[in-house]
Amino acid sequence: MSVFSDRIQFKYPWRSYQKRVLDALDEHLSDEHLHVIAPPGSGKTVLGLEVMLRIGTPTLILAPTIAIRNQWIQRFCELFLQEDNEPDWITCSIHEPKLITVATYQSLHAACDNKKEELIVVDYTHEYDVIERKKSNFLNLGKVV
Repeated sequence: MSVFSDRIQFKYPWRSYQKRVLDALDEHLSDEHLHVIAPPGSGKTVLGLEVMLRIGTPTLILAPTIAIRNQWIQRFCELFLQEDNEPDWITCSIHEPKLITVATYQSLHAACDNKKEELIVVDYTHEYDVIERKKSNFLNLGKVV
């Protein structure tokens, strides 16, 4: 049973190559791995979001930069929720995971480091304070694909 509402759906038709991947998703995930390699702008983020919905478990999405991290959230809200407002069950805080947690590689490294240094996140989309590094429960999210 999925933790996501049935009302959350992609609002456009799938591109032919995206549809092929989704039609064969069970086969692709038979070893619990999925690797998508495609050029920029080909719809990898949207495909990844649909795969997340089909797997139906709390999800940790890791991105290389804050801009890409924000892109995942923006695409999900715009293309699946059909709204601009970010729901409270999506977070960028790896220290306080929610249904969807979107973080950078750097924040994962910082959380695993467990040093008493401070992590400063500069973000123009979300408001953050200085977050003290602490032990995190982000690994308790469930199945990671």
